[in-house]
Amino acid sequence: MTVKELKMKLESYPEHMEVLIEDTDGEFQFKPLEEMEVRNVKFSEGHEGEPFAFEDCLVLGEDNI
Repeated sequence: MTVKELKMKLESYPEHMEVLIEDTDGEFQFKPLEEMEVRNVKFSEGHEGEPFAFEDCLVLGEDNI
């Protein structure tokens, strides 16, 4: 999925949604989507097209394409 496609997809979700990210230390944490710099995105919808479930999340990091 391209960044453009991702941004179009996310427009249908609520504002101020939080995403689970992996930081450079390998730690996972939730951060507001509007604070994220989108790059190298792996995107999954939650169950039945709902916004992200815990196991189906947007992952930002250099190792995820």
